[in-house]
Amino acid sequence: MSNPPATSQDQKVEMKAAFDWTLQMMGLLQKPRHVLLATVEAWQAFDLEEGGDMDYFDDSDDSDEDVRTEEVAAQRKRDRSIRNIKKMFCELREYHADMVALIEKCSNYKKAVSC
Repeated sequence: MSNPPATSQDQKVEMKAAFDWTLQMMGLLQKPRHVLLATVEAWQAFDLEEGGDMDYFDDSDDSDEDVRTEEVAAQRKRDRSIRNIKKMFCELREYHADMVALIEKCSNYKKAVSC
C-alpha cells in the first residue's frame, strides 16, 4: 500500500522539525568547535615549526660521551613523541575544519528552510 500524499500541514510540521533539528545541531557543534580551535591554536603557539617554545625540551649537552649517548636515545624518543603529537594535532585541525563545514551547511539549510 502506498502512503497518502502529505498535506500542507504535514509538510509544515516536517519543516518545523527539520528547522529545530538544524538549530539544535548548530548549537551542539559550537562548543566543541571553539574547544578544538583553542587547542589547535595553543599547539601552534608551542610548535617549533610555528616559531614556538618546543626547544625548551632540548637539553643536549656535549660534556660526556656516556651522557651524550643517553641524550641521543632520549632525543629519538622525544622526536618520535613529537611526530605522534603533530599527527594528532593535524587530525584535530581536520576535525575542526569538518565542524566548520557542518556548521556552514546547517546555516545554509536554516536559511533555506526559513524562507
